[in-house]
Amino acid sequence: MAELKIGKPGDRLQALGLGSCIGLVLVDKVTHVGGMVHVMLPHSSVSRDKKPTPAKFADTGVPLLLEEVMRAGAIRSRLIVKLAGGAEMFSFAGQNAPKLAVGTRNAEAVREHLKELNLRIDREDCGGTHGRTFEVDLDTLRFTVKVVGRGEVEL
Repeated sequence: MAELKIGKPGDRLQALGLGSCIGLVLVDKVTHVGGMVHVMLPHSSVSRDKKPTPAKFADTGVPLLLEEVMRAGAIRSRLIVKLAGGAEMFSFAGQNAPKLAVGTRNAEAVREHLKELNLRIDREDCGGTHGRTFEVDLDTLRFTVKVVGRGEVEL
């Protein structure tokens, strides 16, 4: 969690145990250079740490991922953008429920920052109430999501 990884052909990137978190991947479709970030929260302003981990938050993790994949050799115009996660793992009753919808808020924040960066989402698998594992094989550019109770699907 709260990790950012960069890879090249021959590598596999995974975001394990995505509940309300978002796994975001950016991959250059020509060079197969890519990266993945495991976003836990929408905004870094909630951090109490003096030096928060940038990958933990959508507002800092999304731009950092773009910067790092481009530094590794990806070309922005050739990026494939996919995301998964954002489940609501717990049900809460009462008027505070919208504030506690962390999965929904994470997905919305990631989408918002991608839009600000002019990056178009190719596909996503977000929401619901079940955890996921998201994986990309940088050799084959096969993107898979394993959802508890649903099995594996290609994204």
